[in-house]
Amino acid sequence: MPLFSFISTFFNRVINEFHTLMLEWLEIEPREEPLVFPVNGWFRVENGEWNHISYI
Repeated sequence: MPLFSFISTFFNRVINEFHTLMLEWLEIEPREEPLVFPVNGWFRVENGEWNHISYI
């Protein structure tokens, strides 16, 4: 059990550090246009409509 606890604590700290770095990066270099994340193949374009990834 101590090994599992060590591994869990280690990964928790790594994830927290990565999250902190990502927040700092996002604050230092904000993007003018929002990032586009496809959701089940659908994504939002500039005019607010939803297009499927097969349209590209």
